[in-house]
Amino acid sequence: MKLGIDIGSTTVKAVVMDEADQIIYKRYERHMSGVFEKTREILEDIRNSIGNGRYRVVITGSGGLALAECLDLPFEQEVVTCSLAVKRFIPETDCVIELGGEDAKITFFGQSIEQ
Repeated sequence: MKLGIDIGSTTVKAVVMDEADQIIYKRYERHMSGVFEKTREILEDIRNSIGNGRYRVVITGSGGLALAECLDLPFEQEVVTCSLAVKRFIPETDCVIELGGEDAKITFFGQSIEQ
């Protein structure tokens, strides 16, 4: 299974996908500056909901690097992760606008923008 954890400036998001890339768990919670505690709570919920198993894990987000380092797990920059997901699951997309708690990002796909 695949587990993605996104730790932003205000929230923790987690998604688990099965081998067929079907979402079998998702959660979106405010962390109120308790990033590690909220992430632990979500991981315990995943274990209670799905059970123990083998997961391929990636952590992303503005607050994710510290957790990834503590747990010795892969970290990937969130714009890269978002772009890969969009290209794979909704390839007809032209543009993604992501609004975060403290920032915003825009990614254009396909042809370059004319000047």
